[in-house]
Amino acid sequence: MSQIIILLENKEFSENLRQKISEKYGVEVLESQSSTEAKSFFDFIPNIEILLCSEIIAKDRVAFEMCEYLSALLEEDKAGSKPVHVVVLGKKSPYYPYLTLMGDKPDTDKIISYIGYLLGKETENVMDVEDTKEIVPEENTPKIKTAHVATEWITEEDPETLEAEKDKTTVFKLTDIQKKAASEANVLAMLSNNEYTSFSASYFSHLSDLTFDFSIYARVKKAEGFEYNCKIQANVKVSATDLERILLRCGKELYVTAIESSQASSFLNRHFVERFKKENLSLVERMRINSESFEVLLNIFKHSSFDKYNIEIVKNLISSISSANKLVENVSSLKQLLAGEKLSYGYNHLFLTNYLIGQTIDKFPWSKDQSKNKILYLAIFHDLALHNDRLIKLHHHYLAEKSKLTAEENQLILNHAHDAAVILETIVKAPLELTSIVKEHHGMKTGKGLPESLSYSLPPLMMAHIVVEDFVTQYLDVLLLPAGSEFDEKIKDILTELKKKYQKLVYLEVLIEIENLFKKPAGQAAG
Repeated sequence: MSQIIILLENKEFSENLRQKISEKYGVEVLESQSSTEAKSFFDFIPNIEILLCSEIIAKDRVAFEMCEYLSALLEEDKAGSKPVHVVVLGKKSPYYPYLTLMGDKPDTDKIISYIGYLLGKETENVMDVEDTKEIVPEENTPKIKTAHVATEWITEEDPETLEAEKDKTTVFKLTDIQKKAASEANVLAMLSNNEYTSFSASYFSHLSDLTFDFSIYARVKKAEGFEYNCKIQANVKVSATDLERILLRCGKELYVTAIESSQASSFLNRHFVERFKKENLSLVERMRINSESFEVLLNIFKHSSFDKYNIEIVKNLISSISSANKLVENVSSLKQLLAGEKLSYGYNHLFLTNYLIGQTIDKFPWSKDQSKNKILYLAIFHDLALHNDRLIKLHHHYLAEKSKLTAEENQLILNHAHDAAVILETIVKAPLELTSIVKEHHGMKTGKGLPESLSYSLPPLMMAHIVVEDFVTQYLDVLLLPAGSEFDEKIKDILTELKKKYQKLVYLEVLIEIENLFKKPAGQAAG
């Protein structure tokens, strides 16, 4: 879904525009209170098309500040970024190639109509020459046309051609984790120490008949540490059959020597991301790719091995889950898909949680403050520090399964919210609010430990997430039951028990909306 940011001095006028634009064109409209907040939106929301702002707010020249900020983003040539149109209610602004000045007091209907034109939902451009001929840019800046400028996509560069210091991404930063080029001494040290880098087996599952420029190893546990055995020699063509056999025998991870890890990451991530670019992907295809992407991210979080290549998987996964949400017909069809496909438990849990929250929160007045993208980031990142599907499932059944955990696993579970937020802070240029909701998704301010009782002082989004996650955990426990009366009764039983636990406020309100989603339509089974 396209997003529009409104940054206006008159709050009543801003709210009026937000409602009318959203209702007329079916887009998400976010109101910002300051230029600082508006900039933060661009850091973690990928589909912003338009910024509508005042020229000045409380003596602050917000239009100037935002245009300079967006110009800087364009100059950074961020791969895959789409130019943002800026519509200014005023007469002056610095040069920005996608700018329209509408004057101090434009007609409300005219603003809405022009926004529709920029979205491609109106055929008439109300901002003709006569309307704008008196509007001039700031002195000493180039004159610009205020008529609509055709959108141009920035050309995406091959990741291999990017130099480390020029690596910029739309959503992510890598300044804290970029590695400097290894010196000759470091290279010799890595070779002598036999250092290896782990890659998720999901990277290899779709490859066939390829020649790798690097050797690939399997790790075998020995009495004193590990031994690494070469399974695929560099520059030797590997058939799909041989690769499948290797993956079956070698488990969830394969290894590359540390000295070849950057080369391997570039190659594997480029091939992996290509899967997202296939036209007209079906829901099943998207879910498979998304599930494997999640498994890759679990491995990356486990080894803290983010780089400028695998960060592309995160960006594509965010977009792909949004697309998959739109392809889901209803909860009945989703049940058939999740039961029929062998997808990652962690992915099933995050996708269903994100889908159900998205389907329910629009019913509540507080939801206008919750970006769908914020909810999506929460769903994707909140459990990634748990490292694997087994721990994710155990943590969702913590009280019943605690005795099966080692001391190390128990600590991972108790600290996973905090650890996920710490990693997220190193890779995402986002406001503190985003990392805070990941850290506090169990209701613990520090992100450490699990609550012994419900808190009613949490923000509404956190309450919604807690109750939906609880339902999803129990839903997945009965997922493989055949569709029909037995499954439907189990869902009713789950909802009945949850109502005893979540008896008031947002907890109960969201639970009731989930119940409404699963009510059996006339002539159609709910499950």
